[in-house]
Amino acid sequence: YYDRQRRLKETFGFNCGCSRCVTEGTFFNDNGNENGNDDDDEDGISTIANTNNTQSESSTTSSTNDTTLLKVNIPMIMTPFEKWNTKARPISELPPPSDFHNLMSNLESLLNDKRIIPSGELCRYIRAGMVTFYTNYFNVILSSISQRTETEIAMEMEAEMELEKGVRAGASAVASVGAIPILKKDVLSLAAKVHLSLAAVDHGTTEHLSILHLCYELANELCRSTTNANIDVNVNLNLPKFYSTQLQKAHLCRYGQLGGKVELLREVMVHSRGVLRRIQGFEQ
Repeated sequence: YYDRQRRLKETFGFNCGCSRCVTEGTFFNDNGNENGNDDDDEDGISTIANTNNTQSESSTTSSTNDTTLLKVNIPMIMTPFEKWNTKARPISELPPPSDFHNLMSNLESLLNDKRIIPSGELCRYIRAGMVTFYTNYFNVILSSISQRTETEIAMEMEAEMELEKGVRAGASAVASVGAIPILKKDVLSLAAKVHLSLAAVDHGTTEHLSILHLCYELANELCRSTTNANIDVNVNLNLPKFYSTQLQKAHLCRYGQLGGKVELLREVMVHSRGVLRRIQGFEQ
């Protein structure tokens, strides 16, 4: 946020007052030290009591439990994730799949906690700013699928379910549906959230095109698994068509109307897929 504001001021000579900057500024400028007291916790989250409650001490305590708000220092709580958000890295330089999965779970827990991120709009902006983190995660998880067997992935998923829930709930689903389709569905679910975030910020960015190509490919693979292999992964069969439409819109935002030529649009989409979805596609 601060880098963007400084860049706008130095390059273009103005301070941006759009809704995004106003929303982010409210949170980034609020460092939890308004009264001169350093009451922030080490993780960047502190509790704000409801000071308007004039009831007795006991009733105040019970009501605070229901109305507790969390004052957040967003840069601080994002620190554990920023290391993997600086740039796209080779798989060998990224955390192992299980460790990266835990990091992603922690990030999503923060973003989905309305006490911490009360605004859906702010949540989308943060996801858009963390797009490199998500991209690195997708690369690690998807590359691990090709390197591990179905049995290995299933055993790991069942162990995680036991650890998280204390029971083997969901293990039967892994056994009947298959670990790989479930893993791909999880990646698609996360990629869809990133797509919505990037669509809200800048529809025609390179990152958005890449994420949409990924969504389209995963949706196609899951739908083929449902129809050809008779595996029920509970995926809407219209998803490939939906992401195909979103790809077209994003490319038109990026490259213009292309003279209204459908064939030219298709060629551009094939080209961008070759560049963004293949190893060293840009160099090639």
